Amino acid sequence: MRIALRNCEYAILNILDTSGSLHGYGILQALQSFNTPIPPATLYAALRRLRCLNLVNVERVTTNMGPVRNIHHITYQGRAQLCKRNNEILLRVEELHTLYKSKLLSLRQLL
Repeated sequence: MRIALRNCEYAILNILDTSGSLHGYGILQALQSFNTPIPPATLYAALRRLRCLNLVNVERVTTNMGPVRNIHHITYQGRAQLCKRNNEILLRVEELHTLYKSKLLSLRQLL
């Protein structure tokens, strides 16, 4: 099944896939380090939507250093959705590369 996700949701899935499990603030920091800052309200709304779609799950962790933390994990379905998106992007890049090469050849023939 194809799920329409927003770019920030794909960014979150990518971060969880590469960085492992993180709490919300850790995800915000990772987004900022990639120069993709989003408001906290947008992040938490996206995380709720990803949980509802079973692409991310959450584990409540109690620590001695403050309140309970919600640690987010990418699910198997989330990883599959991310792989589909990444493959679509790779196919687009290959199509553009092929188009570019053909246009370049055409220009060379004109010269």
